[in-house]
Amino acid sequence: MGEGRSCLLPLLALLLAAVPGAVASEPWRHKALTEMFMSGLETFHSSGVKPPHFQEALHHLALTNKIDSEYLSDLSQKDIMVYIIDNTPTLTAKQICSVLLQDLNCPENDPPYEWTVDIDLGQKPQYVPPSDPAEVELLTVLHITDTHHDPKYSPGSIATCGAPACCRIDQGQAPDEASAAGYWGDYRKCDIPWYGVVSMLTNAVTYNPCNQSVDYVYFTGDVIDHGVWETSKERNNESFQLFYPTLKQAFDDAPVFPAVGNHDAHPQNQYAPDDVTDEAVSTKWLYETMANLWQTWLPAEIVPTVTKGGYYTTLVRPGLRIISLNNNVCYKYNWWIHYKPADPYGQLKWLAETLLAAEAAGEKVHILGHIPSGDSNCYSTWSREYNRIVDRFEYTIAAVFNGHTHRDRFQLHYASDDPSRASIVAYNGGSLVTYYDVNPNYKVYKVDGNTGAVVDYTTWMFNLTEANLDPDNEPNWYKLYSFQEAYGVESMNLTELNKLVHRMAETPEIIQQYYGYSVKEGDPSLESGCDADCERSQLCTIVTSYFRDTTKCDELTANMPVKAEVPNK
Repeated sequence: MGEGRSCLLPLLALLLAAVPGAVASEPWRHKALTEMFMSGLETFHSSGVKPPHFQEALHHLALTNKIDSEYLSDLSQKDIMVYIIDNTPTLTAKQICSVLLQDLNCPENDPPYEWTVDIDLGQKPQYVPPSDPAEVELLTVLHITDTHHDPKYSPGSIATCGAPACCRIDQGQAPDEASAAGYWGDYRKCDIPWYGVVSMLTNAVTYNPCNQSVDYVYFTGDVIDHGVWETSKERNNESFQLFYPTLKQAFDDAPVFPAVGNHDAHPQNQYAPDDVTDEAVSTKWLYETMANLWQTWLPAEIVPTVTKGGYYTTLVRPGLRIISLNNNVCYKYNWWIHYKPADPYGQLKWLAETLLAAEAAGEKVHILGHIPSGDSNCYSTWSREYNRIVDRFEYTIAAVFNGHTHRDRFQLHYASDDPSRASIVAYNGGSLVTYYDVNPNYKVYKVDGNTGAVVDYTTWMFNLTEANLDPDNEPNWYKLYSFQEAYGVESMNLTELNKLVHRMAETPEIIQQYYGYSVKEGDPSLESGCDADCERSQLCTIVTSYFRDTTKCDELTANMPVKAEVPNK
C-alpha cells in the first residue's frame, strides 16, 4: 500500500472502533485507535486518495487486527466519512476526537463545536411544591422500546459467533447445546425472533394487567437488528413495513406515538442534516418512510418536521401534548456531528419554541426520545443545551420517556436555580430485546389525565431461561414489580422520588433491588451481580442528566456504605 493510501488506516481504525463487536471495546484500545486517527487525518486531507481505496485499506486493517472481514466488507459509513471530509475543509482530528473521547475529558471549546441555542426562553415561573390531586382521571400508557427483531434469527444456530450479532441462520448451527440459540431468544449478543414481538403484543393486548384498554402506546425507537454489517435501506424498510402495521393491528383503537432510534438509520447512527441531498448519504429516505407510516396515527401536520429531521409534536388530548425528538443526532458515533455541529435541523430551537407555546396554552408535555440525555455518548454541547431548555420548562414537562440502554430505569433532572430539588423525571422503557444479559419487558404507566404525571407503573416480563425450556408454549409473562409497591412510596411526585434516591444512597439493599429490576432479572446479570462500583454507577445514572455535571452524583455517593449482599433473585 502506497504512502498516500497508508494514511487511510488510522481513519478506518476509528470507523472499526465504532462498529459494535468489531474490535475490543476497552477504553485504552479505543483511545489508542483514536490517537492513530489524530495523527493521520490531516495527512489524509492533503493526500488526494480516492474513495475506492477504502476497500483495500479496510481489508488490510481486518487482517492486521484479526477481524473477520465478513462483518466489515460493507462498511457503508466510509462513504459518509468521505463526504464529510471532502465537504468540511476546516475539520481537524482534534475536533473529531473531542467528541469521540468526550467521556475521557477531551472537551472541544472551539467553534463550531461550542454553541448555544439562540432563543429568548422568557421568565421561568415561580416554584410551586408538587401536590397530588384528590381525584384523578387515569390514563393507561404502554411503553415499548428497542424491539430489535432479527429476520435471520434461528433457534439452534450459534450464539457465540464473535460477530456484532449472533443466533442467525447464515452463521451455522451450534456445535453443542451450550452455544446454541434458544427458541425464544438468547442472553448473549443476539436479537429476538419476530414471534417474540408478536408474543409481547398479544400479551399486552389480551392479558392487559389493569384489565383496561390501553389509551396510548409510546414506542421509543430501534426496530432494526444488530446485524449492522448487512443493513440496507431496503432491508430496514422491510422491517419497518412489518413492525408498524403490526402495531396498528394490535392496538387498533389506541394511537401509537413513535420516536426513531439510532439503529433505525442506515448506516446505523447516521443522521444527515437536511441540506445533504446526495442520496448515497442522505437520511431523507428514512424520514419519508417514517412520515408515511406514522400518519397511521398522527395528523398530516407532523409531516414537515418528520421529513425534515424525524421529530414532531401533536396534541394528544386537550391539555396534554407529545413532543417526539430525534435525539440520535447527539449520538457521538453520528459522524454528521462534524459536518454541522450546531443544533442539527434547528430541532432544539424548535423544542424551545414548542414548549413556550405549550406553556402559554396551559398544556402539559410528554417528551419522547431514544437516547437518555445523561448518556455520556450524547454529544455534550447538545446535551447541555437540551438540559438548559427543559430546565426552563420544568412546570410544563410532565415526564420524559426514553429507550436505548435496554435497562429499566428512571432518571432525575435537578433544577438549576435549586440543585437540591428534582425538577423533571425521565423513564426508560427497558427493551423487548434480550441483547444482552437481560429479559424482555414492556411497561404500563398509569398517568394523571389532567397533569400528565405518572402515578405508578408496572413492568411486565418473561424469564428467558424458563421460556426456552418450553419452546412449544407461549412464555409466561408476569408482573416484575409495581414502582409504588416495590419502593414503598405513596406517590411518584418529584419530592418523593428525590427522597427515594437519598434512601438508596443510605441503603445498598435498595440499590441491589433497583439493579435487579433494571436488568429485568436477567439470569446472567444476576449471577454476575452488582459490586460497590456498580452500586455507585446505578445511583449516579439516576441523578445525572448531563454527564459533565456530576454534582449530585458526587454528593450522594460521598458517604455510601459498603456494598450490600447481592440478592439471589
